[in-house]
Amino acid sequence: MDEERAVFLTGKPSLPKEAISLRAGSLTAQYENGSLRYIRQGKVEILRMIYAALRDHNWGTVEAVIQDEKIEKDPNSFHITYRADYCQNDINFKADYTISGSSAGITFTMRGVARSSFKKNRIGFCVLHPVKECAGKTCTVKHPDGSQTNGEFPQYISPHQPFKNIRTMRWQPATGVTTEISFTGDIFEMEDQRNWVDASYKTYCTPLELPFPVQVKEGRVIEQTVELKVQGKISTAAVASEPAFMVSDEKIPFPRLGFGASYLKETLDSISAARLRELNADHYRFDIRPGERDWSADTARELTNAAVLQAEAEVALHIDPGDLTAFNACIKQLADKAHQIACITVFNSLKKSTDGALLQRVVPVLRSAFPEAAVGAGSNCYFTELNRERTPTELIDYLTFSVNPQVHAFDNQSLTETLEGHRYLVESATNFAGNKAIHVSPITFKMRFNPDAIGLESGPAPGELPSTVDPRQLSLFGAAWTLGSIKYLAESGARRITYYETAGWRGLLQGDRDSELPEKFNAVKGQVFPAWQIFKWVLAFKEGSIIPVSGSQPLVIDGLMLQNDKKRRMLVANYSIKPQTVILPATPDRLSVLDERSVKAFSRNPDSLPVEKFRQNRLSLLPYAVACLDF
Repeated sequence: MDEERAVFLTGKPSLPKEAISLRAGSLTAQYENGSLRYIRQGKVEILRMIYAALRDHNWGTVEAVIQDEKIEKDPNSFHITYRADYCQNDINFKADYTISGSSAGITFTMRGVARSSFKKNRIGFCVLHPVKECAGKTCTVKHPDGSQTNGEFPQYISPHQPFKNIRTMRWQPATGVTTEISFTGDIFEMEDQRNWVDASYKTYCTPLELPFPVQVKEGRVIEQTVELKVQGKISTAAVASEPAFMVSDEKIPFPRLGFGASYLKETLDSISAARLRELNADHYRFDIRPGERDWSADTARELTNAAVLQAEAEVALHIDPGDLTAFNACIKQLADKAHQIACITVFNSLKKSTDGALLQRVVPVLRSAFPEAAVGAGSNCYFTELNRERTPTELIDYLTFSVNPQVHAFDNQSLTETLEGHRYLVESATNFAGNKAIHVSPITFKMRFNPDAIGLESGPAPGELPSTVDPRQLSLFGAAWTLGSIKYLAESGARRITYYETAGWRGLLQGDRDSELPEKFNAVKGQVFPAWQIFKWVLAFKEGSIIPVSGSQPLVIDGLMLQNDKKRRMLVANYSIKPQTVILPATPDRLSVLDERSVKAFSRNPDSLPVEKFRQNRLSLLPYAVACLDF
């Protein structure tokens, strides 16, 4: 029963460990799986996280296995030691860590030894800086040669490193409080992690301007230290025990929501199609690569799927600028289907973002063949690529980029942190979009491909899921994360958003076959995933508006407010492994909850989800539960 519960909650057979609360003088922190998180003084967040990372030659993150963990703590200090084993393919690296905290500050040290020879792009500490307390603040950086530079944490997402060659950083996260952090053992620099939807700035080693990957020889010792000191003091009043919401008077237009084509490359079975049609999605995205052998048959099948779902077709058109003959033949064949196609996104198959030269050649052709369709461009990769190589907007109707929350970290808490990052992506894209709409397409739990790979990537080991699949797809946590993603993208003004796929490992339901690897992705034929219900609740209000809502503890519990002519609806998600109670902004009339008590029956028959009368201003939710409240 415990394993079944864990699968419904997180998609995995065991639940994550709860974080351990620590104190170092006036500072508080949480320790979790080798990392120090949420270092605060009172309500002010000083650092989001300190952790160590090993990135392979393709920028893949090698997850650590924690061994020999010892934790000692008292009311004002702590001392933690552990060993981390990083083993993947030819990589074998073992490191001993010590974390100490007292009234003097916090020190994090690493001593690692390579047990094999391998190539790496990074080994060492990363420090995450919270956006709220840092954006726009002045930061003084001292360099290894003793010189120093003054700069600012960027407001909009910086395409390149705001600070380089760092030995010590000094800034004020709040009036009267000065933070200083120093690094030894390597040269550090900072990147704006919001480029990859992380809600933080990251100071890391080694400088990216140095050649990589680097060969690490067996026996090499790597030692580093990060030291944090905080001077001054602010109120250390605790955060209110019960989260609460504030509702804005603003009304935001409802975005267009749709889904992507399944990797299964099949015509949807009738039962899955009927369930998906219930959602009343706006569009159905699929990719066309005119140079590929089966593009014509694939396109015909996906246009059929779009019609079955009664959704507009959104075409991602990948064009080789050296083979416009294939492009022209494709357009000619598609012309008689123009009435089905609402959007055409142009991607340069040889570049990470679409360039102006390609747009000048193909947009007039597309306008002529599809006069009613919107034409857009951008990046099929991360926002990073669009931010660094900005697509000109004069000839197009919208800019686009994709999102996945697992470029740098993979745990539930880190994924929850990325939700706020969605907002920064849309705000920054809007800043340079030239008044053009922002489309986010697609959003997936894992990256669909690695745009930064410089060599071949190995496939999954026997019995393991492909790197593109996350079992949280079928979980309550996955549904809660989906709600947060919709919230932040909609509230920040994204006009069109594509989520996941229709059926299968990356879909909203399992489809007409059992999971190909049930011990890793425990789904059976006909199963409906909890994220399906999120879209059922949300899209019922698609003719209405979004009302911005701010939560007092958004990393714990958050909500989305919808309004139409007749009523308001609020969806509330618990992102915690613990039950939570939240104060509601008003007293609802009805309540429906998708949680560990209802999800099993729901997954077999979503029509079984109960709706009950509810007249209270406090709502209690079990771990990773999502509630729908109608007012």
